[in-house]
Amino acid sequence: MSDTARTQLFVMKEASYGVVPAIAFNTLRFTGESLQYTENSSTSNEIRSDREVSDVTALSGGMSGGIELEMSYGNTDTIFESALMSTWGSTLTKTGTTLSAASGDNSFNDSANTMPAFVVGQWFKASGFGTAANNGYFQVVSRTVAKIVVAGASLVTEAAGATATVTATAIRNGTTKTSMVLEKQFADLTLFQSYTGVMVDTMDFNLSTGKFLTASVNLKGKDGSALAGATVGTGAAVAAVTGPIMNATDNVVWVKENAAALPAGIIISDAKISLSNNLRETRGLSSLTPSTLGLGQFEVKGSITAYFSEQTLYQKFKNRTQSSLAFNVTDGTNNNILSIPALRYTSAKIVAGGKNQDVMVELGFTAFRNSTSSHSFEITKF
Repeated sequence: MSDTARTQLFVMKEASYGVVPAIAFNTLRFTGESLQYTENSSTSNEIRSDREVSDVTALSGGMSGGIELEMSYGNTDTIFESALMSTWGSTLTKTGTTLSAASGDNSFNDSANTMPAFVVGQWFKASGFGTAANNGYFQVVSRTVAKIVVAGASLVTEAAGATATVTATAIRNGTTKTSMVLEKQFADLTLFQSYTGVMVDTMDFNLSTGKFLTASVNLKGKDGSALAGATVGTGAAVAAVTGPIMNATDNVVWVKENAAALPAGIIISDAKISLSNNLRETRGLSSLTPSTLGLGQFEVKGSITAYFSEQTLYQKFKNRTQSSLAFNVTDGTNNNILSIPALRYTSAKIVAGGKNQDVMVELGFTAFRNSTSSHSFEITKF
C-alpha cells in the first residue's frame, strides 16, 4: 500500500492548452489534495427480450479536484497566474542617489527621470532612505518618469543623496487563459499520474488568528493520464521553496483599509478572500474530454471579522462607501501584498455570541473593477 507521507505534487505552466511542455516541473508544497480524472458513464437504453443491458460506455470525462496549502513565499507563483488568468510582470526597480521624498504632495521624485513604470494602484517597496518614514510599502496614486505620488503613509521631505531603492513585482487579474500540468508522484510505488489543461476555478485565502495562513484551490482540467513509471516532465523537478510557513501571529505585517492604517482600536481576528474564475467546460464531437475551458466573470468576495470597538467600518456598510483592503504578509525576508483596490461592504453583523465573550463584527465584501487601475485584485511580491 502507498502512504500519503510518500506522495508529492509537481506543477508547470503550459504554453498550449492541454499540451505538456518540454520543461521540468516545480515541486509544490501542500497539505492535502483530491485531484482526480473521472468519466461519466451511461448504460444503453436498448430494449432486449432477455432483460440484459446491451452496453456501458463513457460519454464524457475530465479532471477536477483541489489542493490544500499552507502559505510559503514563492510556492504558489504558478498557481497565482492561473487564479488571476495573467502573468507576473517583470521586476521594476530603481536604485540610485537621485531619489528624494516630498511631504507636500506625498511623493517620491527622481531627478534622473528614470522612475520605474509602476502602474496606478500598485504597491511597491521603498528602502535606503535616511528618514524611516520614507521606507516601507506604498501604493501608487499617480506616476511619471520623474514623480510617484503615493498613498499608504505620509512621507517626510528628504533631499536626494542617499542610495535608495524603489521596487516591485506584481500580477493583476486579466483575461489570458493560463493553464497548468499537475503531476502526482507515489514515491513508494514509483508511479506518477499527470493532469493536463488544468486551471484554477476558485482560490480561497484564509488568515485566522493563531493559525497558519492557508489557501484552498479548486481546479478543473482537460485530462488525466494513466499511472506510469516515469514523470512526463523533462529532467529533474525543481526543488520546492524552503522558506518558512507563514502564520497569522508572526507573519501579517499590516492590514490597510482604504490605503490607510485601521482606525485605532480595531483589531481584526479573521479575514477570508475568495477568487472565482467561473470556468465552464467547452465540449465538442469526437472528444471525450473538454476541448478547452471557458472563462467566466472574475469575482472577488470575502469577509473580515473584528472585535467590535467602534462604528467606522459598519458605517461604511450602511453608507455603501467604496473602500479597499490590502494584506501584507512576510516570512521575515520576503513579502506578498494581497490587494483589493475597490470594494463595498455588502453585509454586516454585530453579534454577542454568548456570555463572557467579546462582541464581534463581521463584514462581508464584494470587489469590483477599480475605475483608475482597471483591475480588482493584485498580488505583489518583494
